[in-house]
Amino acid sequence: MLVSANTYPIYPSLQVIYNTVTTLQQHAGSQGAKQTNFPMLNVTQTDEHEYQVNVALPIDKRIIPFQKTSLNNIPKGGNLLVADVRGGQNTVNNALLQMKRYMKDHRLVSPAMPFQSLVTDRLAQKDTSKWITKIYYPIL
Repeated sequence: MLVSANTYPIYPSLQVIYNTVTTLQQHAGSQGAKQTNFPMLNVTQTDEHEYQVNVALPIDKRIIPFQKTSLNNIPKGGNLLVADVRGGQNTVNNALLQMKRYMKDHRLVSPAMPFQSLVTDRLAQKDTSKWITKIYYPIL
């Protein structure tokens, strides 16, 4: 998967996220790689005025990464909490919070960051009640 990691002083807009997705798609396509699944996103607030934003594009082959990108692999066979969420970003954030509570209640830990799979193109579908997001939370 081709990954872009950046920091922003405010929560990134949909335009910023999808501009990054488009850049990743163009770079992957220029090297003959095809997108194999929906774009992936993780936004983590690192302090009061900083957000770490990771946008990833699952692709079908290894390519040469470009500036501010890297190639990462998700190990197969790992344990994941998975949820399908319908609604806007507040609904997704609430689902992530509920997953953290579940993990705490069941004494589970996460060896890696959770990510959102952006099933619905949020720029094309303006009605947030129709957005579908798959959340994946790695657990041990």
